[in-house]
Amino acid sequence: MVRGLVALAALALCLAASRLQATVEQVSAPATQRSELWQDQPAPALEAALLDDAADGRLDRHSLLAAALIASGCTDEPQLAKHQSSLKAWLAQVGNDAQPVNSQRERADRMLRRMHDELFIGRYHADCSDLRRISAAGDYNCVGAAVMYLAVCEAAGLTAVPQEMPGHVRCRVWLDGHWVVVEPTCREWFTVMNDQSQMDRLEVAQELRAVWRDPAQGRVLNLPALIAMIYYNQGLDRLETRDWPGAISANQRALKLDPASRTARANLLAIWNNWALQLSERGEHEAAEAMLRRGLRHAPEFTTFQLNLGVVKQRQNDK
Repeated sequence: MVRGLVALAALALCLAASRLQATVEQVSAPATQRSELWQDQPAPALEAALLDDAADGRLDRHSLLAAALIASGCTDEPQLAKHQSSLKAWLAQVGNDAQPVNSQRERADRMLRRMHDELFIGRYHADCSDLRRISAAGDYNCVGAAVMYLAVCEAAGLTAVPQEMPGHVRCRVWLDGHWVVVEPTCREWFTVMNDQSQMDRLEVAQELRAVWRDPAQGRVLNLPALIAMIYYNQGLDRLETRDWPGAISANQRALKLDPASRTARANLLAIWNNWALQLSERGEHEAAEAMLRRGLRHAPEFTTFQLNLGVVKQRQNDK
């Protein structure tokens, strides 16, 4: 899954801690001309080449598979080749086996089942966005499943695109003259989608049930934006260990690949805010103030920065 927004720790003016949920409504649409909030260290060569390739919203020099593996952490050519080789060989075989099947729908169904039977032999983990775990152990989440099913569709001669839903990503596939929603984490999707009783048993958020099978719902993503979701989830992983620079770096890479992602931008600002609050709680009020002021220059619409700046200044005066 693509996990939800980070909760901001908002300090009331009386210095009592309270909680505020960061929402995308607090954040204006990302602008590609904004300077970066945090100056990253130079990316490794493979990753830098990927970010450069994706700058125009397309992958011209990278396959989707290679891009996902690089975003997952492949830092050198031998490592990339190792993980690509088994997956590419499998995709080639799938492509050959799919050609005799005339019905596009049947082809899409067979390929989905085969992907689960032969690749996804491990377990579904919500935090498993690392594509290397598919080739190594068969573990996956919705992002990895979408990447692999898009690759499967390409190998089988089918047109497919990723589609973002709240906290989730799925696929749309052009089958027999119209778009069809495909949930790549579900092996029996083509059976389930036509059976309401089985649909009701799926672990789907209540608010999504009414639109789950509607291909017009959700945001259609380009391929770099799908890869951005890998970085977005990495940011949340690093946040759990309070690796603030790592979390910010991952979210900034997500925004380079998907400048329109309000979710990634909201999380970036939430992480910056929480880092400043930790500094203040340790008594480093001047450093916290500097961070919040920098945050305000970067995102003046994010009112939480202004609120917490007042709190930090009050703490400085009370020392």
